[in-house]
Amino acid sequence: MKNCPRCQKPNADDASFCSNCGYTAPPVNTAPPVNTTPPMKNKGNLKTVLIVLGAVLGFCVLGVIIVGIKETISPTPKVETVATPPPVVKVTPIIRDAAPPPVVKVTPTTAPTAEAGVTAANFAKIKTGMKYDEVVKILGSEGELLSENEIAGYKTQMFQWKGGFVSNMNATFQNGKLVSKAQFGL
Repeated sequence: MKNCPRCQKPNADDASFCSNCGYTAPPVNTAPPVNTTPPMKNKGNLKTVLIVLGAVLGFCVLGVIIVGIKETISPTPKVETVATPPPVVKVTPIIRDAAPPPVVKVTPTTAPTAEAGVTAANFAKIKTGMKYDEVVKILGSEGELLSENEIAGYKTQMFQWKGGFVSNMNATFQNGKLVSKAQFGL
């Protein structure tokens, strides 16, 4: 037996209204209570994802640091080149007892500048199209001839100037004019 919430008179357990006052009792819910709170996410999966993301980010940062250190220790050489016209092939007969062409050594005609030497500032002053003696004037000394050849009327010479500790610069001349330059450690 259950009592009516309004008049407190006893009624049958399965009664849907009070026999004394007519109060309609709310329906009795026999189903288990429904959980309305959202389910908890699996924190283990979130933790795993965060660990993996942290590891990937850590490797990326480590890679950037290593590349930065490598660039500091051995920077990429700067190279400046100028396009040259394609050589014209000229066929000449070979004469067996002909004398070799004379070797011409270029000597500068002007004194070196006061700030002479193999430096980054002097490297920047050297421009394509300059003659060998103009470069010697800026650097203050003759370059060491590394290679020389002549093909189809184009005479190409490559010179090197050494600077401090490991620094150096190279210059390539074609028919007496600078066509490219490169430096390391300036």
